[in-house]
Amino acid sequence: MVKIKRIEKLEDIGRDAWSQALRSSGQSYIFQTYEFIHSWWGCFGRGNSGRQLLVLAVEDAGFITAIAPLMITRSPFLNRPVIQFIGDDICDYMDFIIGHRNYDAYLLKISEYLSNLGFLEIGLRYIPEGSRVLNKPITEHRRICRIDYCPYVVLKSGWQEIEGGLKNKLKREVYNSEKKMRQKGDLIFKSHLEGPPSRGALDAYFELHIKRWKHYGNKYSQFQYARWRDFVSTLSSALAQRGWLDFSCLEFDKKLIACHFGFRYNNKLYYYMPAFDPEFAAYSPSKVLIMKMLERSAREGLEEFDFLRGQEPYKMAWTQSRRPLYSIYYYSARKSLRYPGLIYRAAKDCYAKHIKAGLKKIRPLINLWYRSRGDS
Repeated sequence: MVKIKRIEKLEDIGRDAWSQALRSSGQSYIFQTYEFIHSWWGCFGRGNSGRQLLVLAVEDAGFITAIAPLMITRSPFLNRPVIQFIGDDICDYMDFIIGHRNYDAYLLKISEYLSNLGFLEIGLRYIPEGSRVLNKPITEHRRICRIDYCPYVVLKSGWQEIEGGLKNKLKREVYNSEKKMRQKGDLIFKSHLEGPPSRGALDAYFELHIKRWKHYGNKYSQFQYARWRDFVSTLSSALAQRGWLDFSCLEFDKKLIACHFGFRYNNKLYYYMPAFDPEFAAYSPSKVLIMKMLERSAREGLEEFDFLRGQEPYKMAWTQSRRPLYSIYYYSARKSLRYPGLIYRAAKDCYAKHIKAGLKKIRPLINLWYRSRGDS
């Protein structure tokens, strides 16, 4: 018999049952794992009065066969409850975890439960192309929108072919930068793949990230806040135990000049949170690090190098392949309640697709303005 229940604590499901359900689903991503969601909720959700767990577990024959990793938060625009995926703000791929054998029956159970809640709005963001939930509506009142892309490099062809397919200008820049640095000192590429990085290595990464953003006039680095540092530290330990962590560094004369915090999952490398020393910007340390990571990943037999969400020029310099991401918004049948949410979401999607890209193009001018003011 198929039944559904609401989970009060993530520990009530546990890592083993969660992982088994994820393996039985048609596709899985690092952001859906128990380790990622448990770490995020422990640092950003638990104890936050504006967030409440809404994890739904579907049981069939005594086994958990589907999970809806959801939470209830509040819309900043309308100050009303909104149902979202856990970690909505920092996850690049999200979806329901549903066994592919009885997908329709399990999704129906989740849909019925959510409908009975009398929700005003459900906003499910960053659903990858190919997800079956895009074609299986929870209610008739919904809106689907493509909101972003994830650039990626296919690695199956081998390193020589991948290297040959890169633009000559990019290769010259990377190899000349590496050559210049090696002429002036020792350049070392390091990776922490067998265990978590030390506390000192993480602190150096945090400092590098803060330094990079402060230098370019953008005052905000996540790692200025203890909660973000705790999250990355906790997540590093959890992922390292499963062999899913990628912490790669580039050192010049024993000084950290570029670093990457990301993931290795399902034979793919996820390029998540990089940082580099702006004092070495003339040597393109971030591009040198990406080249090293691409080569290592290809030689180790990984299938894909995923740059994750965003079409920044530095990502598109490496590839023209990109994977679309979608958002689905479900609204109450009452028009008076539905339209304000539609307007807010439409404005948010417009910002993500059009305005945000334009702001990135004028960022150099904004940086010049900051420096002209003499801000530290």
